[in-house]
Amino acid sequence: MAHDFEKSLYLLIPFMNRFPVLLVFVTLLFCLSQQCHAQDDRLWDGFGMEMNGFTGKVIKHTPKFHLPIPDLTKGVDLNFQWKTFGRKEWQQRRRFPIVGIGFTYGRCFSVYPNLTIPLITGKHLEWTMRIGDGIGYVTRDYSRLHPFDTMNNAIGSKINDYGSFLMDMRYHINQHWDVQGGHQFLSYQRCVLSSAQPGY
Repeated sequence: MAHDFEKSLYLLIPFMNRFPVLLVFVTLLFCLSQQCHAQDDRLWDGFGMEMNGFTGKVIKHTPKFHLPIPDLTKGVDLNFQWKTFGRKEWQQRRRFPIVGIGFTYGRCFSVYPNLTIPLITGKHLEWTMRIGDGIGYVTRDYSRLHPFDTMNNAIGSKINDYGSFLMDMRYHINQHWDVQGGHQFLSYQRCVLSSAQPGY
């Protein structure tokens, strides 16, 4: 029996080296699911997960931008969210918004707190706006040393500010499932006024 365990462990090591972020995410998801066993626990009322796949285009916003741009960029956005129930006055004024923490995985990684505000709500349709700002990690930044990447003048550091603005329409299939589509604007920036690199 111990031999089978060692064999499966050796099979997992290359996977763990290639996808460490995915491994951390699956471990975190497993730990969270272990805590959600009580249905009448008030702490988990209004908790939900939202996963969105996205595809988009990088906007070349300055002539100083020399980096080759791919036709399409793709990624996944995972948002852990809590629905507010109007216990505070600001929640009632904003039509019971959803507070969340999001994780974006694509060519860049990010973690950001966010707020989803319903703009127009109907029986099955809802128009929402989500805003968030957090920290982003870019895997390839400008480098004059080995490995050389002097064409990448858009990203000057690995740690950047991540901003997100999303507007979407949601169709509520039932209490637990939604189908949605919308537009999202993402931004990774160093947030400097004057710099050798123009920002992204």
